[in-house]
Amino acid sequence: MYTTPRYRIQEICLDDAANMNVLAQFSTDAAKQNSSKWLSTKSDAMKELRQCVIPSNYSRMATKNNRPVGWISSFPINKLVWEIHPLLIDPDNHGEGIGTHLVKEVEQTLRARGVQTIQVSTTDATNATNLSEKDLYIDPLGELQRLDVRDATIGHAFKFWVRSGYKVVGVIPDAEGIGIPSICLAKRLVPFSIESHSD
Repeated sequence: MYTTPRYRIQEICLDDAANMNVLAQFSTDAAKQNSSKWLSTKSDAMKELRQCVIPSNYSRMATKNNRPVGWISSFPINKLVWEIHPLLIDPDNHGEGIGTHLVKEVEQTLRARGVQTIQVSTTDATNATNLSEKDLYIDPLGELQRLDVRDATIGHAFKFWVRSGYKVVGVIPDAEGIGIPSICLAKRLVPFSIESHSD
């Protein structure tokens, strides 16, 4: 656990009913910005929390004035690669740098554990990018080169991840239904080095 100038980042305790209630409540509101179906009820959000906050994962929440305002979870794909899912911030506190602090906390901890790569996927169920409502199987690499948001004032989560140092590495067409892709990003946590081996 550590403290930023404005936020305290700490473990999520599933037995803390008050904090869990706040986390679940704002998670439903935050999820609506990405998908109208994901975490559509408080019960769904509570289930997501309980699935994510387990010993094998690394999960943290940010609090402001002792009130939860964001949370993040990550889980292992293998020894060297972990995935972040989800990252949810109270909409009332968007733009305050909470997501950035949470991501840095995860990166710092996983780097110390020997993890080399973090990956993340973000859906476009709101038609916010020019990848949605297209048959991406026709030219997936070409479409990725042209990836952008439809409205800069609305934006899309992939822009946050790019600003955080993540690179767009792929797309899964129709990941959440026809014309609803998932944009895949990744970040290397260690310096690039190719070890040469000789017999």
